[in-house]
Amino acid sequence: MWIGSVVSDMRMASGFRAVTLEAILGRGPLSLAIVVREKPDALGGWLVRLRETFDASVWLGALVDTTGMIHDWVEIWSQRPGFSGSDPASVRGISNAEMDARWERNASVLSEAEPGSVILTGYERRAAPVIGLDTTKLEAVEPHGAQAGPWKLCTDDGVLGAAGLHAYGTGMERYWVSVPKDGPVLLAQSDVKGSAREGVVAHTDAIGQDRIVVHAGGRMMVRRYRPASFAEIADSMTTGAWAADDAGGGMARVPVTFDGRSIGQSGAERGARKGRVADESLILARRGPWGALVETLHLKLRLFGEAIGCVSRAVQRSERPLLNVREDAFRVSMCEPGPGLPRWWTARVSLAEPGEAIELSIGAGGSRYFMAARPTVGGVYRPAAIAGGASVRGTVRLREVVIDADKSVSAEATLALPSVATIGRNDLVWIRLAVGGRRLDLNGTSERSSAMAAGEWRFRSSKLVMDAGSASAVKALEGVPIPDVEIEVVPLLGSPCDLYGLGVLGARTLLVNGEASLAVVVDELQSLAREAGALADGSTSLVQRIQRLANNDRRWAESLGPQRLTDAGLTADSALAMIPAELWWDVVGALVRMFPGAGADAICRDLGDAPESSPHMVFHSTMEDIERLLVRTRSLVVIDWGHNREVNSVIRGYLLKHGASEGA
Repeated sequence: MWIGSVVSDMRMASGFRAVTLEAILGRGPLSLAIVVREKPDALGGWLVRLRETFDASVWLGALVDTTGMIHDWVEIWSQRPGFSGSDPASVRGISNAEMDARWERNASVLSEAEPGSVILTGYERRAAPVIGLDTTKLEAVEPHGAQAGPWKLCTDDGVLGAAGLHAYGTGMERYWVSVPKDGPVLLAQSDVKGSAREGVVAHTDAIGQDRIVVHAGGRMMVRRYRPASFAEIADSMTTGAWAADDAGGGMARVPVTFDGRSIGQSGAERGARKGRVADESLILARRGPWGALVETLHLKLRLFGEAIGCVSRAVQRSERPLLNVREDAFRVSMCEPGPGLPRWWTARVSLAEPGEAIELSIGAGGSRYFMAARPTVGGVYRPAAIAGGASVRGTVRLREVVIDADKSVSAEATLALPSVATIGRNDLVWIRLAVGGRRLDLNGTSERSSAMAAGEWRFRSSKLVMDAGSASAVKALEGVPIPDVEIEVVPLLGSPCDLYGLGVLGARTLLVNGEASLAVVVDELQSLAREAGALADGSTSLVQRIQRLANNDRRWAESLGPQRLTDAGLTADSALAMIPAELWWDVVGALVRMFPGAGADAICRDLGDAPESSPHMVFHSTMEDIERLLVRTRSLVVIDWGHNREVNSVIRGYLLKHGASEGA
């Protein structure tokens, strides 16, 4: 144990420097600083990049006092000046104004869902100054225009319009503005990848020689840094081995340990901080494999339960799904324990990223439809539907077009589609009509039951507000077959997508120990869900049905048994002898219920099956399951030995008085 080892003077690790931003952002008792390398890294450059999100670069920072001592590690979130063209959000024209509103909302959600995790600076609601780094002096600088004031993000539509540029609110490109004492205002590219424009200063000329941009002048957010990834902690519990200095995983040299210290400078000091989890993290370490297995189950359930709670709180406050739940979406912090207390019990989980759901604007009424900003990110954690719907071409026959007094338009139509086309009962159908050289969109839902022929679907649109000319043009198409129309099918994605991702995270936490890949384990869980669902008869519980399957087919225990909690080399039989079978299969049952549509016991029927006004309610059943399992597993860890001795004494006294044979 590290008794009395609290660091009283935490300085920056060798090779790194905390560059304060006080000259630009102002000074307080503690200053915000960004961590830079004294020599650029071939992979990471000058700054310590923690991650990239859809709309932000996240850098490692620190809060320092006047002596340079570090009081806390932070993440500095810098809004990117441009958005990847491969993102569907960009294709659909997400504007600067929408991205700013999204940033403000996400900061609010994170600060409310995890109080204290966001250090509010005011730059969540307004643009922060442009911040550069002078790489020759390793100092923060505020770039200036030639013989003019500092560069700032230009949000003045008048200035942009005079230069022939898009308005800030409706455009996507961003520019800097600098106002000289005499002469016209100057505009510059805020992004090194921006397109060259006449009269606009190039990015490299605006920032100056030997300088890089730390923050491009958009919104900013400061969050407390959680040193370890979810995967690092889960894997340490699985292997039983850990090294405090290994925080950061595959990232290029993050100078912070698992427990939030600066990495030691000497090899001897670093080596002394490596060891076994059991040495200081388990209560039952001295009770052999049984103790380690039981306590590992409880600790992993705690870790998993906290992740579910993080997602539930964020969904509740944002009233929209996250659509980016995966192991990288969580970080873990650990506190310095008191003497004799286990370190792993102090692990706390937090969201590393806000949600990436983008709401589609589809007119009045109907369900809310969301798309993922980065639908290809997430791998096995991502339900196939998140990758987007299908686009087909077919014939549209408008049966009826109704123009209401409020100028809203609604339509009923028949869609004749290719035989391969499939439309779910909650899918959004987006019809793109070309009318008089203009594109008009109708969106709504479709179903087959009321269609009159095979290969046809009956479509009913939402109410859409149009100008009089567009409404009349659509009305004129009533009864006219329109061939070769582009029809896009967008699946209804809701918080059940996040429940699915959490189910995969649970499998990753509780059932992956190197013997099988996560993809295989998830596949077997869904197979078990369907097998158990097929046995549902209203009189037996899910756990009873899973136990019956496991008793009749040893393969279930071999693939999903409690031996998967660790890599101690236990067999399924030996592990089930240590953890009660009913308890373990209850754990597995909680996981299989999390996959929407997988069996009769699934919490959600599909990925859109969630209350629209309370999307977080889909997590409550699983949270109740985990809380119940934590009570049961905690009783195995914190056993009342005094009560056991008392019972044992009574039994021993009885046997001594009456004889063992009588009791037999």
